[in-house]
Amino acid sequence: VDGEAAEPAETAAAMKAQRGVLSSDEAFASDAQAAEATLKPRPSNATLPGIATTTGVDESAEIVEYGRQVELNNGRAAMLGFLLAVGIEASTGHTTFMQIIDIGKAAGLLGSASGFNW
Repeated sequence: VDGEAAEPAETAAAMKAQRGVLSSDEAFASDAQAAEATLKPRPSNATLPGIATTTGVDESAEIVEYGRQVELNNGRAAMLGFLLAVGIEASTGHTTFMQIIDIGKAAGLLGSASGFNW
């Protein structure tokens, strides 16, 4: 039984040696080395992953501004949709769910047998 347990350990050690894999003690840096690695400044020419720069100029400010504009437009559309839903509810007395049913009826997707008869 002891010989069987030693064989996998020996095989693993041989495979690590063949591939050049470090043991767990060698794989982890000391606390001082890890702290030094995390404190290194990011290079000035670093860009966001997946975004190609054709000019070689750092375009991260343009990317941030684009993302800001997208979020502003999405927020504005959401506010407009909410305002319309509240306005229609105030004028017709139908809740947002009832408005969706009304649109389904008007489009011919829901007939009189659908059970939504108000």
